[in-house]
Parts: sequence; structure tokens; C-alpha cells
Amino acid sequence: MRKAIIVFLSSLVVLLALSGCATLVTMIVSVNTNADTEDWPDEIKQFAKEEGLWPEPYKTRFAIPLLSDAISTYLLYKAGTYSGDYPIFGSDLNDFIAALFVLTSPLISPLANYMLYPPPPNAFITYDYVVNRYHSKKWLENPDLSPLIFDDYNIETPNDSFGVFRKVHITLTNISNKTIKSFKIRIYGYNSFGELVNLGIFPAYIEGVVQNIYFRPLKTETFTWDIYDKNATKIKISVKKVLFEDGTVWEAE
Repeated sequence: MRKAIIVFLSSLVVLLALSGCATLVTMIVSVNTNADTEDWPDEIKQFAKEEGLWPEPYKTRFAIPLLSDAISTYLLYKAGTYSGDYPIFGSDLNDFIAALFVLTSPLISPLANYMLYPPPPNAFITYDYVVNRYHSKKWLENPDLSPLIFDDYNIETPNDSFGVFRKVHITLTNISNKTIKSFKIRIYGYNSFGELVNLGIFPAYIEGVVQNIYFRPLKTETFTWDIYDKNATKIKISVKKVLFEDGTVWEAE
């Protein structure tokens, strides 16, 4: 059947674009699921082992994706060198199945590999997840601690050189076991000499308030505020008040 020519030409284009894709995906998964635990602090390592959170090594198999690539290559070679009448593989149905295999094998073989050799439960646990769980346990043991952890910040300078306001992006993690609906923090700015600068006009700090949110436990989110000072290079924060979804309030002493 002459339509088989079109099918196999399409298969050739796809395979050239995705050749070895199944093997490559398998290799990436294998690398990414082996956490680099050597640099973890001893306290975090101990916590992960005690809580059953220690990442288990996961090495994927290559037999299935390699076999899939080999079969696809053979089918395309057979189609490319075939000089007789169509269908190539004995019937139109066989030609269709062969073409379908070539088109889908780069996607199906990693899935088959994953199903036949599933990773252990802790294979995909990350360092950040373990650290958040560690802080969460500390908060449950002592609810006087702040339910928000200050992770990172970025000070953005506007493209307009005449702009007065800059933006500060602050990343926080909810380490409590409750959803946060609102919170209030104080943001302090410092120049490159470590001297306090005025982020606001008065007082020197900015009181950042966020309301009507759904900040779930062990989640990390970034919030943005305007700041007024061109010399601020470093940010520190102080968590003042947190309102949970259940109506309870945490407040700094």
C-alpha cells in the first residue's frame, strides 16, 4: 500500500528527532533520583534516617529502551532498503503496527521501564523537602517558633533609571502544619557596609502584609514589595504575625 511510504517517512522524521530519547530519559531519571547526600549537614542526615526520609538510590535499567531503539532502527532500515511491492511487512495492518511502534516507542519504553522497575518510595525525596520537614517538626515541638522560614530574596532594580521604587522578592516557607491565610513581616534593608538604610520613608523598615492567601504547609512561595532606597543590597526580615486558616493566630513575642 502506497500510504505506507508516507507513514514510514513520517516515522523516520520522528525517530531522527527523538532517536535515543527513551535511553536518554532513562539516564536522566537515574541521575536525578540519586540525591547528593554527601554535603548534607549531619543533623539533617540523622533526621532523615530517623524519619524514614533518607533518599534511596535508584538505578534504572537500560535493556527496554535500548531494545526499543534497536527495533525502531531495524524497522526503518527495512523500510528504507525495501524495493519490492508494498506492504513491507506482509499486510497493511503489520505496516501500521510497525509505524505505530516507531512513532511511540521513545515515549512508551521509559514508561514500561518505570512500571517494570519502579523506584523505591524515597527515591525522589529532595534536600529541600527534608529540611522543611525538619523545621516543621521543630515547630510542632515548639509552636513559639515562627511558622515562616525566610529562604531567599532578590532585589530588583527598575529599568527606568529615574524610577524611585525598587522591588524586593522574598521567598518564604510555611513550616507549620496549618494553612496560612495572612501574615505580617517587617523588612529591613542594609547597604554593602552592613549599615541600616531606609526602605520606607518612615520608619526605616517596611511592614509587609499579605492577606487572603492559601499558603499550605511545607510549601514555598515568593512575595513582592516595593522598597524606597537605591543603596539597599541586603535584606533581613522579622515575622510579626500569622493568621491560620482555622482562625488561630501566631504572634511574635
